[in-house]
Formats: sequence, C-alpha cells, structure tokens
Amino acid sequence: MASVMMVTCVGTLAVPKKVEAKSWLENFETNLAGWKLHNGAEFSQRPDNSNNKALKISQNQIGWGNAELDLQLKPNTAYVMTAKVKGENITVDDKFSDGVYIDVVGGTAYALDYVNAFQTKSFDWTTMQVYFYTSSRGNVRIYCGMNETSGTVYFDDVCI
Repeated sequence: MASVMMVTCVGTLAVPKKVEAKSWLENFETNLAGWKLHNGAEFSQRPDNSNNKALKISQNQIGWGNAELDLQLKPNTAYVMTAKVKGENITVDDKFSDGVYIDVVGGTAYALDYVNAFQTKSFDWTTMQVYFYTSSRGNVRIYCGMNETSGTVYFDDVCI
C-alpha cells in the first residue's frame, strides 16, 4: 500500500486553543447554491455507491480544477475547516504544487492543507483540516480543489 504525504501549512498562525463550534456543514446533498465550479468540478454520486453526493473534480491531463464558496462567519474568530477527501490515480506534476487541497482565504486569514503525491497514487477517504482566523469583517472564501494534478478527487462533508 502506497503512503500519501499529508502536510498542513498554516503560515505564522498558531493552532488556536479555542475554536468556534461547528457552524456550517456541506454534504453536497442539498442547498448547493453559491458554489462556483471551475475546470472539471461537478456534483456527483460518491464512488462508494451510497447514493450520496460529493464534489468531484477530474482532470485527464495535468491541470487544475476547484470549487469555491463565499461564507460570512463571526469576525475575529478561530475556526477549523475539515473535509473528507478521496483520490483516484492522482499524479502531481510539480513537487511545489498543492496537489489536492482545501483552502481558506479571507481578510487576514489564510490556511492550506494539501496532499502532494509525487507519483501516481490513490487514497481512501481521509480527513483534511485547516485552522484559520477570520478578519474583522468575518468574510472568507473556501476552496476544494486540485492544482498541477491529474486524476479524480472527491470531497464530502466539508465543515467549518
């Protein structure tokens, strides 16, 4: 079984001692309004035949694709974003690429968690997470995606 390198990058942010309670969950079953899908991203059935839906991003050749959503959260507050992720035949072109990632950008908040597989890899459902702080306005943009990567990735149960 091949291993997948998981790296969490939080810049100069320290892991917060107190994180806001779960305030939002996206399981891609209902209320998909607001999501912007780019370059091969779509809502699809999960690969486990559970009849549940997931966000699916596929690239036949090295490229990028993502989904983004703008959220309004409580200002100046620590949060954690988590997502369940599954990859099939993931190839990352560049060792400096994000590969498969979840990302939070907003105001002064910036965080990223990614899987960067230097050769073709598949991996079962795993949880990715990022800690972040909202700005004084509380608005953030979240991303689920792949960069400089080919293969198929599924995202589900995205939670803040």
